[in-house]
Amino acid sequence: MLEKLQDYSQAINSYEQALSIQSNKYEAWDNRGYTLARLGRYQEAIASLERSLQIKPDHANAYYNRAYCYGAMGNIKSALIAQRGASHKICSGRSNLTRPYREAAKTDPDLATIKEHKAFKQLVGETPKLVGIS
Repeated sequence: MLEKLQDYSQAINSYEQALSIQSNKYEAWDNRGYTLARLGRYQEAIASLERSLQIKPDHANAYYNRAYCYGAMGNIKSALIAQRGASHKICSGRSNLTRPYREAAKTDPDLATIKEHKAFKQLVGETPKLVGIS
């Protein structure tokens, strides 16, 4: 809720308070990571997202948020790998994202750094065959 009001610092404090009480809440780790990313604190965000994935390895949203962080840092290869991880978790191994995630990924400004890559286009269904990440 606080991140929707763009009070990111207060949101981080709230997540940290919640996690000090119950540290196994993957959603809180994911939300904390997203909020840290909004503040440009990408390394901290990735660490928080990794913690979310340690608790719930199939949590696709954490992969999606991790893709944004890597892309924002200019690490396109890691961003594409994270986005591919999101697609596999969402789709149980199918090569494309489900329609809602596919449409969101196409227009999400957070993924702007990877949108023109062939592998990303394949993940969102704009390219019919699987393309390797290089």
